[in-house]
Amino acid sequence: MKKICIIGGAGFVGTYLSKKFLSLGYSVCIFDIKKSSITDQNLESKIVNFLSDDIDVTIFENSYGVISLLGVPIFGRFTKRYKRLIYDSRIFTTRKIVDILRKTTSKPKIFISASAIGFYGDTKGRIVDELSQPGTDFLSQVCVDWEKETQNIEQYNITAASIRNAHVLGKGGLVTVLSRLFSKNLGGYFGTGKQHMPWIDIDNLVSLYAYVVENNLAGTYNAVESNPTQKEFMVAIKKTLKKSIAWRIPPFLGKIVYGEFINVLLADTI
Repeated sequence: MKKICIIGGAGFVGTYLSKKFLSLGYSVCIFDIKKSSITDQNLESKIVNFLSDDIDVTIFENSYGVISLLGVPIFGRFTKRYKRLIYDSRIFTTRKIVDILRKTTSKPKIFISASAIGFYGDTKGRIVDELSQPGTDFLSQVCVDWEKETQNIEQYNITAASIRNAHVLGKGGLVTVLSRLFSKNLGGYFGTGKQHMPWIDIDNLVSLYAYVVENNLAGTYNAVESNPTQKEFMVAIKKTLKKSIAWRIPPFLGKIVYGEFINVLLADTI
């Protein structure tokens, strides 16, 4: 039975991903700051903090693949401290994982790290693909450095792949956040709402991860299923939740609440 290690596997995406690999006949080992909600005879869940803990260098021994989903949520006010945490929880932790894999005796075939379509920044409606250049804002630089750290694993004869996730929809994650806002009549779109808001269904996302693992694929992949405008997206959420209002939120108000993060909410990426 092949073993998959999922770092950050107790969260929204990690839980679905763990179930996917269990259904495919893998054993799964989850490392996270909390225990997994899944119980299965072929699943092991360990509490580990890759940002602050000293990690046992044998932690990934005899695994077929290692997947990292690490990174604090980007949704929030971009203070200097929080931006540092966004960066370190992705770049520093990935660097640590690569160093552990360097020291691993029985190395895995593949290492996959999450990334994000934030790599492209605000394209102002210009269509992009995996070969397009990165943006110039903070989150773009985070993604660039994140993917560079991931690619460093190739020098140790391990396949490297980065999955640039769009907004992930499913039972949990963004939908849960929006449900809370709309339940308080606070849900809506920012500015004109014409900026695009790419998304992918959770089942399709985990299927992509599994496909990359099973075929030992290297490279970078955009995980995007559809690309409505933000207004279309929020109106659809409103209807699904049977709410009557999807507010238009002026950019200046968004800046008061979210600071620099408002630029992400107003970015137009296709």
